[in-house]
Amino acid sequence: MNEARASRTVRTTTVNISPKADLDSLVTAVLDAVTPEQDLIVLPESCRGVVVEVAELCDGPAITVLSRVAAQTHSYLRACLYSQDKHGIPATSAVLLDRRGELAGWYDKRYPYWSELAESPQPRPGHDTAVWNTDFGALGVAICFDINFPAVWSDLAQAGADLVVWPSAYSGGSILGSYAQIHHYYVLSCTQTGASQLFDPTGRERPATGGSIGSSKQFSIDFSERVYHENFNSEALERLLSEHPEEVALDRHMSAEQWYVLRAKQTGLDIRSLAHDYGLEELQDYIRRSRTAIDQLRGEYPNETGVTRISQQ
Repeated sequence: MNEARASRTVRTTTVNISPKADLDSLVTAVLDAVTPEQDLIVLPESCRGVVVEVAELCDGPAITVLSRVAAQTHSYLRACLYSQDKHGIPATSAVLLDRRGELAGWYDKRYPYWSELAESPQPRPGHDTAVWNTDFGALGVAICFDINFPAVWSDLAQAGADLVVWPSAYSGGSILGSYAQIHHYYVLSCTQTGASQLFDPTGRERPATGGSIGSSKQFSIDFSERVYHENFNSEALERLLSEHPEEVALDRHMSAEQWYVLRAKQTGLDIRSLAHDYGLEELQDYIRRSRTAIDQLRGEYPNETGVTRISQQ
């Protein structure tokens, strides 16, 4: 469980561009896209291309230059680059630079695409789930072909992600909304195709704001909206709404799913903490707790039948 808990509106810019090996061109594209007071800048998969000439270590030229952009704009910057380790083994990697321009996180794509496997040397598949604490919440990442493997997205939820950023070479589409709805986090895409989408934790697509420029998109992510299950929460919810009518609103009651969506009516209100004080447990936390408890119980009652799959002819 991550200590960072989001509770405010986060301003993001996705720079949806084709790969630019030239660093000056890349930086110009980024600076032309951002607006003042950004919290997060996102670049697409392999923003300098996938060729050995641009593969770099964690202190390479692109990371060095982009770290200055992060510090200059006082934004988190999530870039996706073709990297290599000290042995020259490549990988498609996502890096997170913090507001000071310091390297805050590194993720190697867990599922490289087939054409990458034909290269010599073959790429290094990642092993880890990447969720990093920021000053606005827990930020996770998956890359392009990772979209096809549900375990990647389940692991991100189990690690407590509030927002999953998905840099890609292609657009992705509606499956991103499915992952958002299943795992109850925001999903934001940034692609080489110029497409970019934001889905909220109920799977709804949220529009870009009017500040978008060309293929770059501006999104406002409202972390003051939180999702709760009906289970064990209804009485506490009624008390919360009756005692704080000027601060908290029931934005939606999704009766088919048995979900409540609460919204803070006042800017800066930490709705998570207030709801927690009333005993409400967020949907994501409820699912995570249930999974952990039942998995532990399963270990106490091993499968003694020896049957793992039943097939019918």
